[in-house]
Amino acid sequence: MNFRKVQMFQINILISITMKINKYSKSIGMNISPTLLIAIIIFCFQSEVDAQTTTTTPYGALSNTQSVRDELGIAAKNGIQNAYAFGSRYEGVRGLPFYKNSWSEGVVCLKRDSAVVSKPDLRLRFDSYANELWIKQGKDSLIAYSRDINWFVLIDGDIQETFLKVPGINKAFPNYFYRLLFKGQDYLVYKEVKNELVRADLVDKGMVSTGLPYDRFEEKAKYYLQTKDGVYHKFKPTVKGFMAELPKRYHKKLKTYCKASDISGKLSDKEITDMMMFLQGQP
Repeated sequence: MNFRKVQMFQINILISITMKINKYSKSIGMNISPTLLIAIIIFCFQSEVDAQTTTTTPYGALSNTQSVRDELGIAAKNGIQNAYAFGSRYEGVRGLPFYKNSWSEGVVCLKRDSAVVSKPDLRLRFDSYANELWIKQGKDSLIAYSRDINWFVLIDGDIQETFLKVPGINKAFPNYFYRLLFKGQDYLVYKEVKNELVRADLVDKGMVSTGLPYDRFEEKAKYYLQTKDGVYHKFKPTVKGFMAELPKRYHKKLKTYCKASDISGKLSDKEITDMMMFLQGQP
């Protein structure tokens, strides 16, 4: 008996059962609408089809025309534990674990050798505490494990922020994502964006109190300069800290540039990028 015959046989059984239910309900003074009976048949039929339909396509092997939902569906049917649904794991914690609290448009490369997912309705949020990418497309949503993503881009208007893995910075965490701030011929600059979960640490000393009485997320950031020889240098986001990792021949020119541009104190991401753009044109 082939699959289609099995389906028709099951439908006939369902129709027979629902007719008997309808007849019995009328005998005891209850009326079940035909619409409800049809809905029961359709639901049962679809459940059976889903249960008997399998796929051997591996996760991450889809073309550009496929959706995130298809990727997740394939993962679930093959028992691959590479994604899971949104939850309330941070309930009761002040603040949010995201690099940006709002959803962004974006692009995702789900695996190194897989197609790039780029769709108008694709929305992304990066959980920088757990190093996880939250993905939403229409009504479909999932959290993909970082090991299954090669890189992604957050797009907000004219601003595009690229996140990729840089195993050389911390070999113990090869799947951690870093934001690429600058890419030049001789230098690259990465930013490690991290929201740390800080537990309630209130200490009441009477007249003086320290800490806070609740768990919360606090934003932390680390910066790395990659030189032409492939070495990564961690630096403090200040003019002095940044110059300490650069060749001395740049120091005087950089000080002059910072003074003319009124750059001092703690550097913003844009100021770091602008300084690198300036240095790129220097001999």
